[in-house]
Amino acid sequence: MAKLGLTAQRVYDLYEQNYAPNDRFLDIDDFKFHIAAIYTTMLDAQFQTERKAGKAETGFANVEITAQWMIEEVLNIECNEDEDKYFTKTSQPILGFRFDASANSLQGIHSFGNPHIIYRKISLQERRFKQNLPVVGDRSFFYVNSEKEIIFWFAKAGSKIKVQYIPAALGLDDDCLLADSISNEIIATLELMFKAKNGNFIQKLDDQNPNNATPQANPVTTK
Repeated sequence: MAKLGLTAQRVYDLYEQNYAPNDRFLDIDDFKFHIAAIYTTMLDAQFQTERKAGKAETGFANVEITAQWMIEEVLNIECNEDEDKYFTKTSQPILGFRFDASANSLQGIHSFGNPHIIYRKISLQERRFKQNLPVVGDRSFFYVNSEKEIIFWFAKAGSKIKVQYIPAALGLDDDCLLADSISNEIIATLELMFKAKNGNFIQKLDDQNPNNATPQANPVTTK
């Protein structure tokens, strides 16, 4: 996995070519923002394509996400007794795909050590069926509640788990992680920045009046 800050710096160095004028329009934060946006768009586009293909082929919109896109963490399940809530929080925000209530970017949670528990993911819509579920000693259900929070049903506080997920790319977080296979394509950001650097003709001024280009006069010739 590559860090956003390092990736942005490399692209920025290529863009500036060791020359950064005092009146430059773009800075390193612009590059981080655009790289994070392009990276997220690339991941989502591939996910939507695979989901559509799976739906057409099998009738189910299941997507198998490559392990190289994900990170793995060992976490503890905690308990908030006041809210009767069992939860854990990831170190990085979990990426959210468009129209994906099942949080496919969170691929799996597994027991780490004893006791062995089987963890099953449910969608946000399935939360309303909690009262219909029987309590099973070796089984727990979970869903993604927010960017970093995962909620568990029938869990045990203190249990260790392995969580595998795609971290979200945040535009101003130097330490957020990018999959190498996708970050290598971020060089496309450089093309975007060069287009901005070269400039486009501004159609309107700040006062919203048309910016009409003044034609050059014909040179005066003398005999």
